Amino acid sequence: MTALAVTTISGDKVLAEGDGSSFETVGGLKRAIQNRHGTPRYQQRLLLGERTLEEDSVALASLGEPPLRLDLVVLPYQEDDETRRAVVLAMKDLCALERLLRVPANPNGVVLGGTPLRS
Repeated sequence: MTALAVTTISGDKVLAEGDGSSFETVGGLKRAIQNRHGTPRYQQRLLLGERTLEEDSVALASLGEPPLRLDLVVLPYQEDDETRRAVVLAMKDLCALERLLRVPANPNGVVLGGTPLRS
């Protein structure tokens, strides 16, 4: 268990270990913040000094000696037409990829002079 405190950049307390919870990973901490404050994980950025903690699988114990002091930055939603189009295109690409992955085919078969896994 790692002693830690999460605050906003302005200094408001968000979460602290010892509030009845313990956290093992960055992802576990983000889930706890989401559950307690309603801030979706994908909008959260946790900072340790100048470092942004990107990977949810990172163990909090690997980040340094306790107590850890983390800052929470909440990113706003982007609400414009360009972003909406980009999201729709990404969703279409994901759907196409999922369909291709469901096709019962040898992934190492010859495809345009190479193979899907070794092109």
